[in-house]
Amino acid sequence: ADFRAIADAVMALEMLTNATCSAHEMTSVVWPQVCAHFERLLQFVIQSPQLAAECPQFMERLLVNTLRLCIRLASDPEIVQSLLSLLQYVGDLPAQQFEKNAERIACGLGVLVKQDLPPSGLRLVFAMLGRVAQFPRNSAACLAALDCLGYWTSGDVALLTQLFTTKLHATLLSTISSFTFHSNAAVSGAALQHLTRTVPVIAAASHL
Repeated sequence: ADFRAIADAVMALEMLTNATCSAHEMTSVVWPQVCAHFERLLQFVIQSPQLAAECPQFMERLLVNTLRLCIRLASDPEIVQSLLSLLQYVGDLPAQQFEKNAERIACGLGVLVKQDLPPSGLRLVFAMLGRVAQFPRNSAACLAALDCLGYWTSGDVALLTQLFTTKLHATLLSTISSFTFHSNAAVSGAALQHLTRTVPVIAAASHL
């Protein structure tokens, strides 16, 4: 692909994201058009993966900026569901694109989970992290996913209790467990450590 065309497209995407994140009280006005634009781009990637693969630089920035929008705007209850719809497109990327960008995705999710997401958002995050485990060759991405899951296994009983009350504790455990069979000892060892810390706390919470 022509370098100038890619550079212009990347810069336009960055500017659009920056402007949207800075819109503040105008977010609800500009968001429908911004969301539709990102939705069309992500749909194109899913429907035409071979063409999308020809522009890896733009592909990477599209995913990063989608995650940026989710992180920066997740606190807005009026648009959180449409943000999660965009995030679902990222989770549904073709295998090659998802694996290539898995570390970026996992790192972005690690920031996103610290926002006040609804249960549907947490389910989506767990599903995406679980998909990272399907690519064992990408150890860096798997470790980043486990770092994200560590948000709930760091000893904060309140966070685990919240998952228990929303019936997502089993989803957390199954997502962590998907990394325990990794061929990389660092990944499987980290997953086992997470389980060792988490299972007793969840078991105790279940008897409250």
